[in-house]
Amino acid sequence: IALAPLALLYFEKTVRGEREGRPEIFYILIMAAVTWTNYYIAMLIDIFLVLYFFAVTAENFKGIKETLLSLIRFGVSSVLAAGLAAVLLIPEWAVIRGTSFSGNSLPDHIEFYMQIPTLILRSFPAVGIETGLGHEPGTYATVAVIMLLPLFFMNGRIRPVNKITRGLLILFFYFSFNTNILEFIWHGFNYPDSIPARQTFLLIILLISAGYEALEGMEDTGAVKAGIAVLFTALLYAVCLIFCRDDSHADIYTWILGAVFTALYAVIMILFVFFRTEYMKWGIYCFMMIVVFELAINLNITSPRDVSREGYFTDVMSYRKLAREAEKDDPLNLGCFTRFDTVDENIRNISCLSGYHDASYFSSTIDNGAEDFYKDFGMKASKVHYMGEGLTPFTSAIMGIGYVLADEYRNNQTDYDIATYIGEEGDDYLYKCLFALPFGYTVPEGYYGFDDDDRGVADPLDRQNKTAIKLGGDEIFHPVDSIYIEEDYGKAVITVPEDGHYYAWTEDDIDTIKEYTDFSEDEYGRFEDLRYDSIMDLGRLEKGGTVTLYTDEESEVEHLDIVLYRFEPNAMRALCEELSSGSFTLTGFKDDRIEALADIPSGRELVLAVPLSVGWTISLDGEQMMTPDEFYGLFIKLDIPEGIHHIELEYNIPLFGIGMTVSVVSLIIILLYILYPKIQVIMHR
Repeated sequence: IALAPLALLYFEKTVRGEREGRPEIFYILIMAAVTWTNYYIAMLIDIFLVLYFFAVTAENFKGIKETLLSLIRFGVSSVLAAGLAAVLLIPEWAVIRGTSFSGNSLPDHIEFYMQIPTLILRSFPAVGIETGLGHEPGTYATVAVIMLLPLFFMNGRIRPVNKITRGLLILFFYFSFNTNILEFIWHGFNYPDSIPARQTFLLIILLISAGYEALEGMEDTGAVKAGIAVLFTALLYAVCLIFCRDDSHADIYTWILGAVFTALYAVIMILFVFFRTEYMKWGIYCFMMIVVFELAINLNITSPRDVSREGYFTDVMSYRKLAREAEKDDPLNLGCFTRFDTVDENIRNISCLSGYHDASYFSSTIDNGAEDFYKDFGMKASKVHYMGEGLTPFTSAIMGIGYVLADEYRNNQTDYDIATYIGEEGDDYLYKCLFALPFGYTVPEGYYGFDDDDRGVADPLDRQNKTAIKLGGDEIFHPVDSIYIEEDYGKAVITVPEDGHYYAWTEDDIDTIKEYTDFSEDEYGRFEDLRYDSIMDLGRLEKGGTVTLYTDEESEVEHLDIVLYRFEPNAMRALCEELSSGSFTLTGFKDDRIEALADIPSGRELVLAVPLSVGWTISLDGEQMMTPDEFYGLFIKLDIPEGIHHIELEYNIPLFGIGMTVSVVSLIIILLYILYPKIQVIMHR
C-alpha cells in the first residue's frame, strides 16, 4: 500500500512516454516489489492500473500511434514486473487452485448493498470500520478532502478531460463498493472473507491527489466557489445525519466530529477568501494543524488494537519453551515431529511465531481439503483458517496431536480424563493427550471419505462415532437422552446423568454460548464463533449436577436445540490400540522431507498425519510410489504391502522451476534494456 503512490507516479511517466530518468525501469521494479510483498494488494493495483491507463491516455491523447505505443510500454513493463515475481506468482497460482477460492463464477444477478447515504457516511470521521462480513467501505480521507473535491471540478486551470476522467474513476469506485458483481471482480473473482472493499486505498489516493490539484488553483477561488464547497460538505453531512442516525458504525462522536471539522474547514475557507494576505502568513499552518488533528482523533477512535504489542507476544517465549519440552518428552515420534493444540490462542498463527506445529492456522492459501475435514468433524474452519476449537479426543488422535498448550491451569479442553499435566512456564501450561497416535498409523483397507448425503444428515459427533466404527472400534461418544435437557428461550438446562466428560453441539444460528454450572458462580466455559458449527467441550461433569448453556443476549433463538454426548474413554483407548497395530517410527522430519520405517500388518493401510497436497512425491524402499489416496479429504493414505518398509516423502514447490525460469528471463531482458540504449529508443518511438 505504501508503494502504491510511487507505482502510480512512474506508471504515469511510463504511459506518457517520458524518457528522463527511465521511469519504466522504476515502474517495473516497484510493481515487482509490490507483487513480492503482497500478491493480493498487487492484484488490486493491477486492476486499477488498467482503468487508470484509459484515464491517463485520454488526458494526454496525442493520436492513435502514441496511444498504441503507450499501451505497449504499459503492457511490456507490467509483464516484466510480473515476470520478476514469477518465482512466487506461478507456485502461488498452482497452490490457490486447490483452495476454496478457485472455481467461482460471476454472480447471476446484480445486488446493491446499501443506500447512497450509508455509502457517503463512510467518508466522515469517527465512523466505525467494518472488519466482519459486512460491505461498508472505509473511504475516509479527512473532511478537508470532501470540501476540496468540488473545488477540483470548479478549478479553471484543470482541463475538462481531466475532470471527466477523474470524476468517472471516483464514481466507478463508489459503484464498485455497492455492487456485488464489481466487488467480486475487484477481489480476484472472489468475495473477501471479512474486511470489505480492500481497494479503497486507491480511491483515497485519487481523492487526495484531486484535493491537491484543487489547492494549486486556490488563488482563483472566490466567495461563490468557496461557498459551494462549504455547502456541498454541509449538505453531505446533513444527508448522513438524517438518514444514517441508526447506522451501527456511527455514534455521537461521528456527528459531533463531522460537524466540528466541517465548521472548522468552513472558517478556514472564509478566512482564505476574505483575508487572503493574512491567511498566507499563518492560515496554511493552521489548516494543516487541523488536518493532522482530525487524522489523529479519527485514528484514536476507529483503530483500537484488539491485542497490544505486549499481549501479542505474551505467550510466545513460554510456548516455545514448552514445545521444546514436549518434543523431548514425545515417545511416539521420538522428537522428530510433535503436533499441538493451542487453547485460546490470542493470535491465529502463534505457532508460526513460536516455532511449533499446531492444529490451527491462518492463510489465504489453505487447501480446501483442510476446510472440509475440519467442518465435517465439528471444528472451526473457513476459506482462510482452520482452528482447534471443537477438537475431541477422537479428532485430536487421528490428526496426530500429542500435546496441548493452554494459558490456564484448569481448562475444559484439558481435563484429567483426556489430558494430563506435564509442566508450566510463566502463566502457560503444557498437557499431554491421553489418547494419542503416532504420525503414522494403520487403518483397515477401504475408502475413507464422506459423500454429500452423509454431510447433510449426521451431526459431527455422530459422524465421529460412525468413523470410529469404520476404523474398527466402537462408539466413543454416548448420546444422552433428551429427557436430561430442558430447552427454553435462549438457554438449555442439562441435568448430568452420569459422571464423565461431555460434548455438545447445536445447529442453531448462534454466535456465542456461555456455560455455567451449579458448583461455581463463575463462567465454566465460553464458546464463540459457533456459526462455524464447532463442537462444544463442556468439560468433566458429575452426576446429578446441572449445567446451563446461555446464548448471547442478542440471539433471537426461541429455544436452544442441543445434542449432548458423553465421552467413553475405554472405547477411545481400544480404538487407539487398534490403529496402532503394526509400528511406525519417524527417522527424519523436515518441512520438505520426511523419512520413516513402518511395519504394516496384513489387510491394513498406512495413514500419515500430513495433508496431501500438490508437490509431494512418495518413495517406498527407494522406488517412487503411485499417487496416494486421501484419508477423509485431508491426510495421506498409502496402500503398502505387508511387512517392514522404508518410506520417504519429499516436497517440491509446484511449478517452482517454471517460475524461476520466467523470473531469470525477465531479469535478463531488463538488464539488456538498461545496458543497450537502442532498445530504449525502440520503446519510445
